[in-house]
Amino acid sequence: MSLNLANVLAYAHRYLWINRQDLFAYAFLPVVLLALIETAALWVSGDWKAMFEPVALDPEDPEAFATVIRIGITHLLRVAALAFAYVMFAIPWYRKQLVGDAGQKIGTVLRWSPRHWRFIFSSFALILGLAGLLMAFSLPMNALGAVIPGFNIAGPALLLIFVGLTGSRTLMTFPAMAIDEPLGFRRSIFLTQGRSWLLLGIAVLPLAGTIVLALILSNLIAAVLVPVIGPSISLMLVTVLLLDALSFIGFAIQISALAFVYQQLVKKNSGSI
Repeated sequence: MSLNLANVLAYAHRYLWINRQDLFAYAFLPVVLLALIETAALWVSGDWKAMFEPVALDPEDPEAFATVIRIGITHLLRVAALAFAYVMFAIPWYRKQLVGDAGQKIGTVLRWSPRHWRFIFSSFALILGLAGLLMAFSLPMNALGAVIPGFNIAGPALLLIFVGLTGSRTLMTFPAMAIDEPLGFRRSIFLTQGRSWLLLGIAVLPLAGTIVLALILSNLIAAVLVPVIGPSISLMLVTVLLLDALSFIGFAIQISALAFVYQQLVKKNSGSI
C-alpha cells in the first residue's frame, strides 16, 4: 500500500470498522469516566447551562472576573481529565494494533502504569516545546507584519503551519512509547523525512471531522431537545457523553493511522535505526 494520506486514513477507517467491538470495549471506560468528570465539574461550577445557551459577560459586572476565573478553572479540569482519558485509551489501542493485546482482559489493558506517565509527560514536553517555538517565531513575525502589508494575516497562518509540520514529525515517538521501544523526538524527526504533510494530515483531519460532527450534534440538541424538555443536568450528561464518544472515534482513527505509519517506517526498517 502506498504511504499517502488517503490510503492511510482509509486503512484506519477499515481497521476501526473491522475491530468495532474492541473499539467499544477499549473506549467505553475512558469515555464514561471523562463524561462523568466533565459533568461534575460543570455542575459544581454552576456553568452547565452554558452547554445550551451562550454566555454573555458584561465587562462592567463586578462578578465578571470571578466568572471568567471559574470558567477557566472548569476548562482546565476538563482538559486534565481529557488528557488522562486519552492516554488510558491510546496506549492499549496502539498496543492492540502493534503487538496484538486484544486478547487481554479489558481491566488489565486499561490498568495505569509507568508507561502511561511517560506518555503524558512526553505529550506535555512536546506541547511546551511547540509553544516555545511558536513564541520565538511570533516576535519577528509581528515585526514583519508592521512593515509588510498583509503579512500580519499571512504570517500567523504560515507560522502555525510551520509549527504543525515540525510537531507532526515527532509523532512516531508515541506508538513506539506505547510498546516500550526507545524512539525519541529527534529520531522520529529523522525517520519521518519527507512525511511532514502526511503526518500533519493524520494529526488534524480525523479530529477536524469529529469536531464538525460534534458541532452539528450539539446544535441539533440545543435546537430540538432543549426547547422541548428544557436544559437539565441529565441532558447535559447525555450531550457530553455523545460528544466525548465522537471525539474518541477521531482519536481512534488518528491512533490507527499513526500506528500504521509507524509499522511502515520503523518496524520494516528496524535494522537501519
